[in-house]
This record gives sequence, C-alpha cells and structure tokens, in this order.
Amino acid sequence: SDTLGLYVQDEIRLHEQLALTAGLRFDRYFDNFGSTLNPRMGLIYSASRTATLKALFGRAYRAPNPFERFYNAEQANQPELNPETIKTYELVYEQYFGHRYRVGASAYYYDVNELITQTQTELGDQYFANLEEVHATGIELEAEGKFDSGVRVAVSYALQKAQDEVGGVELSSSPRHLAKASLTVP
Repeated sequence: SDTLGLYVQDEIRLHEQLALTAGLRFDRYFDNFGSTLNPRMGLIYSASRTATLKALFGRAYRAPNPFERFYNAEQANQPELNPETIKTYELVYEQYFGHRYRVGASAYYYDVNELITQTQTELGDQYFANLEEVHATGIELEAEGKFDSGVRVAVSYALQKAQDEVGGVELSSSPRHLAKASLTVP
C-alpha cells in the first residue's frame, strides 16, 4: 500500500502565560481509503515557571493495516474493514520541583468510532472487525525524577474505563487499573 502524510504545526503566543499550539495532519491512502484531514490543538497556560495546565484536543484516523485486512483466512468471509477514527479530549497539570522532579495529573475522554479489534467465529476462527462506538475515560497520575548521572526514575498509575457503547461491555484489551514503573540507566 502507498500512503502520503503531511503535517504542519505552529505555536501562537496569545499572552505572556498563554500559548496555543495547533497542528493539522493530511493523509492520503492511495489503495482504497481516500484522504483525511485531522486537527490537533493544545491550549497551554503557564501558571508559574514550574507549573502548567494544558487543555488538549485531537482527532486522528487509522486505516486497517495489511495484517488486519489479509492475514487471517476467515477475514475473506467478513465485511471489509473500515478505518477507525478517534477524538481525544485531555486536561493535564504538570508541576516541576527544581530541575530534577516532575509530577503530573491528567484526565481524559476518548471517543472512538469503528475501532478495529480482533474477534473470532463460533468455531474459533480469528478475524478483525470494527466496533461501532467505543468511549474511554480515565485519570492518570505520574512522577518522574532525573539525575545528573543520567539515571531516570518514573512511576505512573491510571484508572480508566473503555467500553463498547453498542454492546455495553468493557474492552478486554484495556485494563481498568494500570501501574507502570521504569528505571533508565545510561
């Protein structure tokens, strides 16, 4: 398959403490999915030199890849896959303590249409299908420390719920609780 992607982004200073970052992405899928134009925007308020509040919005588009379209033999017996689209809304607060430590909190809402997901027939043959509408909501807390030696330590915890709105069931591939820790050493 052949795809062309173009992206443009700019930051506009609205006030000494307020900036707007806006981007636009164009994708052209030459095989059979056509073209799409998707915006991303972020309004960033710098409450102080060490604290920021961000309001983010984005829209994205993903065409099914060749693996999803052709790998499983059962796929030929199923309806053609549609591209998935998502609208994202996020509120993020970040606080720095000196140049080493950072904490953050975010809340988000995702609205996904035509989500591509793996499923199976009654006989167990696997294939990919589109879910009509999925909503995800969540909050995430994170902390990070960076040291002069290059060592970086980070921890995060997310509480989220992703649900197929038509079927009313939570997505099995999206955990309700997710905790992560990392240690990076140069």
